[in-house]
Amino acid sequence: MESKFNEIGKKFKSLYFLFPVALFSVIWCYVLIVEMNSFNIGIFDYGVAYNMLWREAFGVASYPSSAGYLPYFEPIKMISFLLIPYMLLFPSIYNLLILQVIVFAVPAVILYFLSMRLTKSKKISLIVDIVWLLYYPNSAAINYPFHYQTLFPLFYLLGFLLLYLKKVKIASASFAISALTNLLAPFILILTIPTIYLLNLEMKKHNEGFNKRSLLLLSSIVLSVSIFILVFNLLMGGTSIYTGQVIPRTSSSANLPLLDALWTKFVNVSGYYGFLYILFMVFPLAFSLLIEWRFIIPAIPAMAYYLVGYSGGYLRFFYPMQYSVWLSPIVFLSFVLFIKHLQDSNFDSKIVKGKSSILINKIKSRKRSVILAILTSVLIINAVLFSLYSPIGPLNEFLKEYPNAAPPSNGGYGLYENFGVTNYDTNLLKLESFVPANATVLSQFNMPQFSNRYYFTYPGQYNPAYPIDYAINDPLSFYAFTTPVYDTNPYYNYNMMELSNMMLMNSSYGVYGQSMGAILFKLGYKGMPDFFVPLNYELLTNKINNNGFSTPSGLFSPGTYDISLNYPGSSSVSLYFGSTLISIFNNTNKINTIQIPQYVCSSFTAVGNISSLTIQITQTAPAVHINPSKSVPQLSVYPPFISNYSNSLLRNIDSFNPYGLSAHDPPKLSKILNASLGIYREIFFIKAAVKPSTVIR
Repeated sequence: MESKFNEIGKKFKSLYFLFPVALFSVIWCYVLIVEMNSFNIGIFDYGVAYNMLWREAFGVASYPSSAGYLPYFEPIKMISFLLIPYMLLFPSIYNLLILQVIVFAVPAVILYFLSMRLTKSKKISLIVDIVWLLYYPNSAAINYPFHYQTLFPLFYLLGFLLLYLKKVKIASASFAISALTNLLAPFILILTIPTIYLLNLEMKKHNEGFNKRSLLLLSSIVLSVSIFILVFNLLMGGTSIYTGQVIPRTSSSANLPLLDALWTKFVNVSGYYGFLYILFMVFPLAFSLLIEWRFIIPAIPAMAYYLVGYSGGYLRFFYPMQYSVWLSPIVFLSFVLFIKHLQDSNFDSKIVKGKSSILINKIKSRKRSVILAILTSVLIINAVLFSLYSPIGPLNEFLKEYPNAAPPSNGGYGLYENFGVTNYDTNLLKLESFVPANATVLSQFNMPQFSNRYYFTYPGQYNPAYPIDYAINDPLSFYAFTTPVYDTNPYYNYNMMELSNMMLMNSSYGVYGQSMGAILFKLGYKGMPDFFVPLNYELLTNKINNNGFSTPSGLFSPGTYDISLNYPGSSSVSLYFGSTLISIFNNTNKINTIQIPQYVCSSFTAVGNISSLTIQITQTAPAVHINPSKSVPQLSVYPPFISNYSNSLLRNIDSFNPYGLSAHDPPKLSKILNASLGIYREIFFIKAAVKPSTVIR
């Protein structure tokens, strides 16, 4: 019995390298699911990727292109068809989140076995395993789900492992599958063939090379699949499918010859950021890609894309997003070969000939020390960069001051401030559950939960001339609430705030539910909300002069509110909402009721001979439909919203404007309001006191 336990113990001990992989998988699955449930994952790109695979798996045709963007099939992402069994077995809306974690975890196991095959060292292999999991560009790619090219490292690395295991046919199939992941993959695979031939020449020196027949089979399969994909995409999408992102047709370089256009973009846009991008991908692995020069050949397409293929703003070294997957497997392959060559270097017959065994052992020991120093340095560098720049890194919290500025910053994907599912998120998920599975839905582009249906759409794509069954908003996600999606065709320039206010004035829609400011609209609904969670919160004010106080400018949701003031003494205080006088408060016991009929960005100001002031706001009734044939009640402090389908970002901005901005100045206004909402969202939503007894069903 004891021997059996010892055998089991030895087996588990031999699987120690799986522990960091398992820990990595559990943490990232948890993080991504929480991000989904806290509405921090977008329709772009998660909803688009999920909906395309869902349509392919269940044979659901695309809705007309005039009504939506989402495709049934994309020729540059043919690997989606291989994922159909996964969708059929596990159709959950979270399935691609989990898949994205898996496809980044498994390469760590592949690299472990590849390193074992080449270096014969468990310690070296374990370090390579851990470094892959810590490599911070992978973190950025994982935290930006979902992209089919994230499958590229898995099949590309698996191809090399199988190749070194002399499984040439299976390796060829793995390489061929990796070519299906995206349009850049076939170029990388074609240039990988010369690297394999060069590696084979080295292997032959150790009597481990392949015969010509095996290499010819591998080359023919990889070339055939890669060329087929390139030609097929050319026929389906034309030449613009290769140059569309490199040479924008609306840019000044649109009419230049190809090489001149590339040079113009390199000089004016991407070159500096592209160099930083490449530098901070090869630096964490001791610049091994530059040392193992054979791997520079397949890295050329990725590096060229980083330099001229995308705008500089997306290629900052600390924010590589999903595009790191083209270079990361190549860099790690070069690193493993670099360590192997260090093991083999300077220890041939010329060196040891005539030397004593003691000296030979000293040389071996010194070499092991050098390798250990390099591996330790690489491990420490990656751990530090992971701590700083990974969204889940413990030091990432300190890089959040300027998320869109130059370093130091977090590149906009830090989780510390808003990570976690709040009461607001839970109730918003409850509102989503009221939408039937077969209903058409309009939602913000941070709500991919509705992508498992025939028709779901979002601001910028939705045409108000065509009714939709349900619409739901998320005012707490202020940027998504006030910004339409520009990269769709056709494009209707409405944000969710505008569309929500339109629906409040449209007699065809009713408020089916309201929770902490968020509203679920239902076509043809005439009753009171079936679900209602009010907003109860306290606003702190800032003293602006001897007798004046104000709150930050922020978003107010429609509904009826009781307002009371808390201040020392018994002086009278005049309270304004925007530029409109609400009431004059003579004591702190007075309660004034106001109705806000639509979403509005504004602030409170108060004038009185007092030392401090807080404003208590309690929602007593939900939003109601506004009859456009009647004037807005005098009690409201907001002018009637006119549904004239114009193109201003915040048409319904209140006349009081503390920043002196025009309502037709979307970029600056959006940035300032978004910045002010950093404090405002905490006051208005996260700290809102929600009592269970106030929930109406």
